[in-house]
Amino acid sequence: MSVVVRRKVIVVGDANCGKAGLLRVFVHGCFPEVSTGMSFEECHTSLNVVYLTLWNTSGQEDYHNLRPVSYLDADVCIVCFSIGSHDSLESASERWEKEVRLVILLRQHGMYFPVSRTLCS
Repeated sequence: MSVVVRRKVIVVGDANCGKAGLLRVFVHGCFPEVSTGMSFEECHTSLNVVYLTLWNTSGQEDYHNLRPVSYLDADVCIVCFSIGSHDSLESASERWEKEVRLVILLRQHGMYFPVSRTLCS
């Protein structure tokens, strides 16, 4: 009997930097015609006995408070940027890398990335 390995992969980066295209090529072998802009799409694929759950997070500010939920139980985080945009590369190192490093640091100490909550009265 073979061992089944499951891993959760999170893909982060600015909006429209190519995250959905990267995942589409990995899973289906072709580029998408149009980006769907979905914030938390799961895509499952298997290679031999390795199962990957791929999460495409939204880089839009509107989803800033929801993104930390995707980090829970993540095994791998891929930071993406557009090769056609210096701003996207800068954002990858200034924003996304720092966010991912914070998640790693918190998890090393048994904590999780804080999820902002809005309370209504």
